Amino acid sequence: MNTETEHPGNAVHSPAMLRAVLIAAIIGDFLSPFLMASLAISTPEIGKDLGLEIVNLGWILSSFLLASSALMLTAGRLGDCIGYKRIFAAGLVFSLAGCIIASFASTFPVLIIALVIIGVCSGFMWATTIPLRLSAFPPGMRGKLMGHNSAAVYSGVAAGPVIGGVLIHYFGWHSIFLAVIPIVLFNLLLTWVYVWKLPDNVHHSLAGFDIGGSVLFAIAMITLIYGFSVIPGITGFVCIGSSLVLFSVFILYEKRMASPIFDVNLLFGNRKFMLAGTAAMLGYSITAGMMYVMPLFIQSIMGYSPLVTGMVYVGAALCQVIFSMIAGSLSDRVTSGHISAAGLTLAAIALVLLLGIDPTTSLVIIAVLMMVLYTGLAFFGTPNTYAIMGSVPMEKQGMAAGTIATLRRFGNQLSIAIPMMIFSIILGNVVLADVNPQEFMLSFRIIVGIFIVLTVTGIVCSILQEKARGRET
Repeated sequence: MNTETEHPGNAVHSPAMLRAVLIAAIIGDFLSPFLMASLAISTPEIGKDLGLEIVNLGWILSSFLLASSALMLTAGRLGDCIGYKRIFAAGLVFSLAGCIIASFASTFPVLIIALVIIGVCSGFMWATTIPLRLSAFPPGMRGKLMGHNSAAVYSGVAAGPVIGGVLIHYFGWHSIFLAVIPIVLFNLLLTWVYVWKLPDNVHHSLAGFDIGGSVLFAIAMITLIYGFSVIPGITGFVCIGSSLVLFSVFILYEKRMASPIFDVNLLFGNRKFMLAGTAAMLGYSITAGMMYVMPLFIQSIMGYSPLVTGMVYVGAALCQVIFSMIAGSLSDRVTSGHISAAGLTLAAIALVLLLGIDPTTSLVIIAVLMMVLYTGLAFFGTPNTYAIMGSVPMEKQGMAAGTIATLRRFGNQLSIAIPMMIFSIILGNVVLADVNPQEFMLSFRIIVGIFIVLTVTGIVCSILQEKARGRET
């Protein structure tokens, strides 16, 4: 029996090589959302330890997300130019450095610097894990591979509060970063021994690399998110307006480039890609925000510990892992847009029900609603990624993967900026101990209401993408 498999480039890889590539990619997908979710559960504890105000707490997640989203397009394009394995390995090396710094951070600025380093590196990994898979495995396994991707991402999102809650309860918030260090070291070893042997599959040259586009996009992204964080001040509106101008300039600039960091035709010349990408941004616009708001509600308003808060997410973690894999298999046989729309519909139902919770609501009810929410997100993520990657040619897989990762991160970033803005308007910049419960609940319901509107819009985009024409693969 032949135990080797051909990938699209006609190279042959042993089962050991394929397993190693898959494990390395899964760990890469897992680490970033795991850290993000763990940070979310630890935010109240970090705030108490460092004496931070409630609005400033948002920067713990926001700095991490902003750093990664600002450079994801650059990472994806670099992967197309010099090889995905090199960008992936670089992300691992510098993530290790960032985690070491964060493990000993005792001031807010040092922690933010460490999170920016980790965020940039997580962006490098997220932009390359999908192309690494696609370069090693046959095309017919795309749905299953996307299932692994979504399962790993959602496992990190859901496992972060569980594992993070235990670590924080017994060892303090620094232990989150200490626990990640051996995992990164293991993945570096796996990458060195196996992943490095993959063919480069380089489709472009570094000559004429779009440095200007990279810088312009990063500045526009940073300006936008900073603007959201300082609304309702006039500076916030000025920054948001300026960012929209910068994004417009970025699009016009990219149209003129021979080797752009972002192929504008992917967005405006491929309706299927545009709609599926918009759905991705909207679908992921609720995840980070709910991870930011729910721990604050459970710990600061209901009075439970990080450990108990983490236990609320156990069922959600299991649902995401199981149903992400099921959604991946379905994507190879059923139209992806309809599965994505069904998943977001389930998530919207959970959000509507979460509008009705208050400090007297049973934790069991909250846990069940979180299971429903994360099950819906599991059925959304894999088919959505499948649709995006299937709408572009192989030579643009790195750029497409970078775009997916950027849209996800932008959605995550937006979902942090929205609560920061609402808290700033209603609560003001107060420490957690001084938060008024009634004002917090008003803020909570407004935030969830906004997330519902975004989710419904994502449902519409998922349905419309099935009617759009894209590249058939």
